[in-house]
Amino acid sequence: MDIGIDLLTGLGIVVSLIFLLLTVSKLESPVHGPNDLPGVIVGTVAHTTSEAYLRDRRLSFSSFETATEGLRSLNEGRIEALVYDETMLRYLVNKDFKGDLAVLDSTFERQYYGIALARNRPLRESINYVLLEKIRATEWQDTLYKYLGQ
Repeated sequence: MDIGIDLLTGLGIVVSLIFLLLTVSKLESPVHGPNDLPGVIVGTVAHTTSEAYLRDRRLSFSSFETATEGLRSLNEGRIEALVYDETMLRYLVNKDFKGDLAVLDSTFERQYYGIALARNRPLRESINYVLLEKIRATEWQDTLYKYLGQ
């Protein structure tokens, strides 16, 4: 069976890094990007591409079962950085840790997600059209802001 994969570049997900805010007025962190990871205590979510990213670079890290568990550990100071999916981190930080944690604007590695459909499926073109239409709409940006902040 010939499978066609449509990558929705507008929905690209990146691995990112978050860190503990020391105070509102004095934002200092030893981590500003991937090159700073060898000098800090790092965490990630187990069995993910973020874990593979850290392992491939031979970096020491602790694994957590969930992103929320990792964020709690970061917030309590047991780790200094959490490497994981940017979109999920932005959502969780905005929802549960707003004012305590922040997501750095540092992309480590782009990872695109897609929807796989067999070629010549009746709904393939319709799905592509609707998805592109939705992500170009103002409501999409409003939804991103609502759940991810910024």
